Amino acid sequence: MTTENFVEYSYDGIVIPYEDSGDSQELALGTGSVIKVGDTYHAYYTAHNPYKHPKEVVLRATSNDLVTWTKDKTFALKADDKYNIDDFRDPYVFFNEDDGLYWMLMTTRLADDGIILKLTSDDLDEWKMKACCTMRSAMAIWNVRVSLNTKENGISPILSNGRKEWLDTLLPILLMGRLKR
Repeated sequence: MTTENFVEYSYDGIVIPYEDSGDSQELALGTGSVIKVGDTYHAYYTAHNPYKHPKEVVLRATSNDLVTWTKDKTFALKADDKYNIDDFRDPYVFFNEDDGLYWMLMTTRLADDGIILKLTSDDLDEWKMKACCTMRSAMAIWNVRVSLNTKENGISPILSNGRKEWLDTLLPILLMGRLKR
């Protein structure tokens, strides 16, 4: 979708397609985010296949124009063994000026607790899993103002050092507390 005024939108078709094969990790594509570095846009997104182990991984595609995307077949980010490797999704990538690193925040599970996992990178290629926090500790760390009636795909602000960083679905999902299936 594209917009010039955030009121009217036009549908431009699928730009990063799923793959209609039970063998592909990309049987379904889910939540992700896009960051521009130099002249290149990097889309990090959730790839899901219920027939694979792990079911979910984070993949990447790049573009110079936000219309034509090239999937990076060499990039696949999987959860460490201590996290639920089948619940590893919703990457939100941004550059943290205070750290001088790219951060990726995502949702996963540690035991039965829904958590926000923080990964860091200096080059967008190699990511280090640095820390995680449950919703209780996230609320203590960040000043979060989110309405409980936010739509499932709504946008939730996180205020960090006076700057707004926008997470698309991470915090509304985690506001429910412990996530159980």
